[in-house]
Amino acid sequence: MVITTSRSLRKRLTWLYVFFGPFAVLAIAGAVHDWNRGGERREMAIYMLLLATFIVLAPLVLLVGRSRWVVRLDEQGATLRNGETLRWRDYQRIEAVKNRKLRMPDHYVLVFTTGQAMVPHLMAENDGEVMEIVRCFEDGGNPFVAG
Repeated sequence: MVITTSRSLRKRLTWLYVFFGPFAVLAIAGAVHDWNRGGERREMAIYMLLLATFIVLAPLVLLVGRSRWVVRLDEQGATLRNGETLRWRDYQRIEAVKNRKLRMPDHYVLVFTTGQAMVPHLMAENDGEVMEIVRCFEDGGNPFVAG
């Protein structure tokens, strides 16, 4: 089964950059202005540049984290976005990572002896199918291994 990421993630990242991008530009402009004034203002310029760096890099953390997302579950194992395949013979358990406020699963993590694979069911276009398989894992089964 292929887990297809919905377009909503791309939309969210785009909106983050559209919303926060101007703040980063203003922080950089303020930093250049303060740096050119010299003296005590240079310290403020450094803080402004740090702020701009954070604003630009924060959404990238989401993109980097996607490398551990499962893109395919089959008889071989769980294949991640980065191309790595975690074999079922190394599978140990599934863990629900819950949202603190809502107390409901935000995503699931398949734990293997060789690593972990994140199942972002809320970001999947075929979320119903993904949840059926997750429930099977939670019940102690594995639909991809015979026996």
